[in-house]
Amino acid sequence: MAGVMVPSLFHPIQNNSFSDSGISFQYPGNWSDNVTVTWTDSNSLQNETIGKLGNGNVTLGVLYEPVSSYDLQTLGKITVDSWSNNGVNGSVVSNTVGQVGANPVDEIIYNSTDPVTNVLYENYYVLLGGSGNHVYAMRFRAPQTDFAKYYPQFQSIVGSVTIANQAPVSTPTETNPTESVVNNNVQITPQEANQIIIDSGVPPNLTLNAQLVGNSYQITAYDVNDNIVGSTVVDAQTGAIESNDI
Repeated sequence: MAGVMVPSLFHPIQNNSFSDSGISFQYPGNWSDNVTVTWTDSNSLQNETIGKLGNGNVTLGVLYEPVSSYDLQTLGKITVDSWSNNGVNGSVVSNTVGQVGANPVDEIIYNSTDPVTNVLYENYYVLLGGSGNHVYAMRFRAPQTDFAKYYPQFQSIVGSVTIANQAPVSTPTETNPTESVVNNNVQITPQEANQIIIDSGVPPNLTLNAQLVGNSYQITAYDVNDNIVGSTVVDAQTGAIESNDI
């Protein structure tokens, strides 16, 4: 099916833009920006929830703390210790300091059990900022059985984050389907990246969402029920397919 366009069957998803309290990032356009975020963990950032996003199966809570004295590794340890001290019903899988996109991060993956439904969830908890910037936390939550397929998408969202040097007064969440992450090395558009995957012969009943991370597009494929079925990476400069799991 290479070279054959089937526009009536494909429905590429445009990204939306979140911006509040000095943090901005891209997220899939088929996510809602007003979902219920249930916190089963306990830490000092919970009183500053500035974003509640998700698609019905996964949620993303965005937290803001107007302090700048902590380095991320120290704050990550404080966060994990607070969970233990407060009797959180869960366990830490990993706690790693690294970098996602242009951002230094402390990534914590942990399991938790919903106290009402007893469903086991896996959480991707990312701390950003610190060392002169205000601190933000992004907590992605998915049922443990689905976490592995959503994890690349979570990392794509974190990779699109930009943080202002000075956090401004909180402003309402903004949605702009045409806005994309600025990168001077980008040569092709998200629509063109999606078309490259369409032309490669993916099944015609999938919905594609291209999200810019660094110099590549992370493209996520959804089925008709909005479940993730695979992902692929396209070089944003050359259009070359770097990996394809669809």
